[in-house]
Amino acid sequence: MPRFSSRTERPAHLRQVAHLAAPKQRDGEATHVAPNVGASVCPSRGSGMLCFVHIEKTAGTTLHRIFINNYPEYVHLKPWSLWSNQEENDFSREEFRYFCRLLPWTRAIGGHSLRAYLGYETVSPTPVQYVTFLREPISRYLSHFRYQRDVMGLGWTLESFAAEPRFNDYMTRRLSAAGNLDQAKHVLRHQFAFVGLMEEFDRSLVLLKTLLGLERLDTRYEASNVNRRSRPLSGGDCPESLRAKLRENNVLDLELYRFTREEVFPAYPRAAGTDLEERLHRHLAALEGFRFPYLPGLVSKLYVRAVHRPLEKILRPICHGRRRAA
Repeated sequence: MPRFSSRTERPAHLRQVAHLAAPKQRDGEATHVAPNVGASVCPSRGSGMLCFVHIEKTAGTTLHRIFINNYPEYVHLKPWSLWSNQEENDFSREEFRYFCRLLPWTRAIGGHSLRAYLGYETVSPTPVQYVTFLREPISRYLSHFRYQRDVMGLGWTLESFAAEPRFNDYMTRRLSAAGNLDQAKHVLRHQFAFVGLMEEFDRSLVLLKTLLGLERLDTRYEASNVNRRSRPLSGGDCPESLRAKLRENNVLDLELYRFTREEVFPAYPRAAGTDLEERLHRHLAALEGFRFPYLPGLVSKLYVRAVHRPLEKILRPICHGRRRAA
């Protein structure tokens, strides 16, 4: 099982902390963005919990399977509604606290309902390392549409999907309670230990393993949740009027992605050392013919059904009922 590094110095991309206003609070839930949050969230020594904030259609299902293959006790949270960015779908800080108490052996958790801005590190007995992946926004948006139409069987047309505002700026809204771009940038830069890019997926995996000190993490994978029922769409497949609508719907995400690709992600290779390309070459070679082993997946399914899904169902009405009452 992977263990976090005992290195005493944080990677370079976590050393500088800017001062921005804290995100808007949600009802009954105080947000937490400390002045020096990089130091408090990312552990410098000892063990910690990996917290994967899964944004739809950013290779998250493959990442879940990688984590399941490494952590037998991995907690894969499922969204409770179609609208996974809505407040009622949040995995609250109180739920996180109960999970830590009742499942103290948990070393990794991931899902659509996790929110880094809720400040899970304030109630966790061990440091929390937040991880997420982003994707070019128009491609992510169109993939999200195709998945809901072709896999979930929902009756969207691209025009009706584009008219639904709850799908707009999905990445920014997953990372900021108020859907505020500056707050999302702040959370990405200062609260997340690592932000990967789907377009640089293999390089991102190698960097994740290196920068978080997960020397024993097995990053091999086989692609998961690939929609083969229809060919991928691109912005070029749409009429100009609809292309303009897609850009309008993702204007914050486009800037957030540019910021990550140009200002956050480039710091990672510089912090990873001079042998990054060699490690990437070894990783790619190891993918040849790889298939996820059967046993970890079976253990995970049994664990989900017998332990953490029943626990979710018990805790959710209790914790969210208290939030509504507050």
